[in-house]
Amino acid sequence: MMSRTPYTFFAVHVALALAPLGMAFVPLTVAALPLLWLVALIPLSQIVLLSVWLVLTPRFGVRKIIATMGVLSFLAIWRTIAEYVVSTGSTSIGWSFLATVYMYLAFLLFLCLVMAGLRRKVGTIGRIAGPIADEGESTSHGPFQYSLFALLVVSSTVALILSLVQTSRLPDGPDSMVVIAASVALMFLVFAINMLTAIWAALGAGRPSRRLVVVFFVSIVLGLTLASAMSHDQSGLGWWFFVSSSLTWAAPTVIVVLSLLFFRRRGYRLAPSHATPSAEIPPAVG
Repeated sequence: MMSRTPYTFFAVHVALALAPLGMAFVPLTVAALPLLWLVALIPLSQIVLLSVWLVLTPRFGVRKIIATMGVLSFLAIWRTIAEYVVSTGSTSIGWSFLATVYMYLAFLLFLCLVMAGLRRKVGTIGRIAGPIADEGESTSHGPFQYSLFALLVVSSTVALILSLVQTSRLPDGPDSMVVIAASVALMFLVFAINMLTAIWAALGAGRPSRRLVVVFFVSIVLGLTLASAMSHDQSGLGWWFFVSSSLTWAAPTVIVVLSLLFFRRRGYRLAPSHATPSAEIPPAVG
């Protein structure tokens, strides 16, 4: 008999796709911003998973493109309905749906570019042939040893994040194009970092427990950074706002990590292409 676990996995993600409907019930106040961010970010975590499946698995073709557009349309429907309810029908639901699809598609294309770089640098995701004996740290290096190049990349990324935070907090106000561009660039950069660290933690060789601690710590710190950058003009906010905001921005990372761990338990790993067979991750794995 076929396991019910894949169907449960699919049902959970269908339920998560309905999260934007919560926007119709959340009050439009500063205090409720973390909750609004949460229901809006959950579909983005699913788009991250979509980009992983689209780029990091073999056999890219027309079927994948059709399935991708279907998933994006499904995710866009619920956000469109919520926005239509909030606006009490003052906006065209058709144009709102198309705008949401284009927004999700632009985000997916950005993620696919990041994933393409990861695929070229590291490899693809596939089921490891034979018994998997990577649950211990079997490499000769320590679990957190990196090359000088990696340290330079980390230092440059931190410097870029700090510069974007400073730019997004300029006194020009949130309506300034420079501030808006810096805020959007910061959000995209944070999502890229969280996505890459989530894949590294969940599908890398060796035990993922230590790496998961690093991933969740990084996501919370980046969440605090984003909350600080996007709320610089709200001087009356308390500490609870920044704590809840950091947890809110970490929620997509949690969804991505748990979803990838689901495939890890079924033998999938991120490895050089020659180390894995041409096995594709299907929508549901038995």
